[in-house]
Amino acid sequence: MAHLGPWQTTVGASTHRAEDGPVPSIGSFSGRGPVDVAPDEQTILKPDIGAPGINVLAAAASDGGPNWGYLTGTSMSSPHIAGLAALIHGEYPEWSPMAIKSAMQTSTIDYANAESNQAIVGGTGFVEPRSFLAPGLVFDSTEADWDAFLADPTMGYELNAAYVSVPALGTEPTTLTRTVTNPGGADATFEASFAGPDTLSVTVEPASVTVPAGGSAELTITVANTGADTDVWQEGDLSWTSGETVVEIPVLARGEVADDDPDPEPDPMVERVFGEDRYDTAAEIAALYPAIETVYVASGTGFADAMSGSPAASQGLVPQMMTTPEGDPAPVLLTKNDRLPNATAASLETLDPTNIVILGGEGAVDGDVEAELAAYGEVSRVEGTDRYETSANLAIMFGEDVDTVYLASGADAAYADALTGAARAGSETAPVLLTRPDMVPAATAEALATLNPDNLIVLGGEGAVSDVVYTAVQADDRIAGANRYETAVAISQEHEPDVEIVHIASGRDFPDALAGSALAGTQDVPVLLTKPDQLPSATLAELERLSPERVVILGGTNAVSQDVEDRLNEEYPGWVG
Repeated sequence: MAHLGPWQTTVGASTHRAEDGPVPSIGSFSGRGPVDVAPDEQTILKPDIGAPGINVLAAAASDGGPNWGYLTGTSMSSPHIAGLAALIHGEYPEWSPMAIKSAMQTSTIDYANAESNQAIVGGTGFVEPRSFLAPGLVFDSTEADWDAFLADPTMGYELNAAYVSVPALGTEPTTLTRTVTNPGGADATFEASFAGPDTLSVTVEPASVTVPAGGSAELTITVANTGADTDVWQEGDLSWTSGETVVEIPVLARGEVADDDPDPEPDPMVERVFGEDRYDTAAEIAALYPAIETVYVASGTGFADAMSGSPAASQGLVPQMMTTPEGDPAPVLLTKNDRLPNATAASLETLDPTNIVILGGEGAVDGDVEAELAAYGEVSRVEGTDRYETSANLAIMFGEDVDTVYLASGADAAYADALTGAARAGSETAPVLLTRPDMVPAATAEALATLNPDNLIVLGGEGAVSDVVYTAVQADDRIAGANRYETAVAISQEHEPDVEIVHIASGRDFPDALAGSALAGTQDVPVLLTKPDQLPSATLAELERLSPERVVILGGTNAVSQDVEDRLNEEYPGWVG
């Protein structure tokens, strides 16, 4: 093939009318690539583009003088490109010749057969005049760039052309750059994508780029052979898309198979937040909050009063105040009934809260602990004569006419429904009220009347909250599964796939889920439950649906065993990315 310079436009001759067969397609006589130079110098793509060159009506000499006839050859296709370039120049006189060439190359259409669509046969495609006046991006170059190419043709893949040709890949991926220019009148954001064989890896950084009107951006393209024969040319298409505008260039490469990454990225692993005991674990969870004004303190041995506290903590609510001064969410710390554990005291010292809210009466957290807490902030208490009145008083802090209220069983055996539901309630700024399984406590009924919710949703099955209670409170819906693990899954169903985080807590022990559900509520993410030594199938199925970016186990191995962590790590790489 002649005309090998990158500053030249070499045109393949193509059919262009229906009677000529597949339309369009490159003629058998039209010169093919790759360029006839040393193998490691085949960094230039020829031909550049295809245009009508078969049976073209043209002026032709004859014995009787000038005449008209249908002529065939690249001598027919090249004038089409020259004339179309003049058309573009008339519209955009400030564009350089290489910008004009690029606009034609990146806006082409495919040929009608596979052979013609090979870049070394048909270039970047068949010219499409209806698109090249708005190419989206152009690849420009100057004489200085051509001089650099002539000085070392083996590095010609660095030339800022509307294609990539790397003829001698090494065992390390080849990295090159392209500068794209936006010739349009408005800023535009383009997303990169590559379509090609599995054995050809092509990546772009940045994958998304915003190019200002009239401005330029530099992109890095990395190419590697990941498994093909070393002497085989591989080809794919690299595209940048912005709305309906697609800028596409061919990528050709051959050479050595890239070595496996000597320092491969390790598989993602689940995280675990834990301490030496439940008090220390709650302190570690509290440390994950970005900023706090308020801390909730609950009993670490009797969870009843705290079961419905997480939604209020998620919103940072304080008695007699609608929110904390900054409206920040509040972590939940745990305490012994009559003594403040060292881990809790140390956490309070670090968190330095303005407000401390005790959940429950003195039967849960006694006066001595309240006195100790006063050294760290202004202490208030939300309490009632029993767990139902405590939950009612917590709910009232949300104000009247709330949109949604959740109702859960206050029975000890059903604590899990309240705690996993509290994460969802916290993310929705909704309170959780407690009820007896078979009757509605007076405090709960009074709170419902005051709150006057638009939606009342029951958490848990009929064994937790009976149909008698469901009917008595005029509930709107029930979220339930066959057991606590499936109920947690049902509660999680509000979340779309690719959720940022999923927290995993023991379904057999409450403290870690208690501290974690408040955090999950602030993050608008779910809490799922597991058996201590076995991951329930329902929980695993929900994790697969959610495809979380992070999985965080709440508590140590006594709460969630190493076997469960190992099982999660086994599945986790399939969820991320």
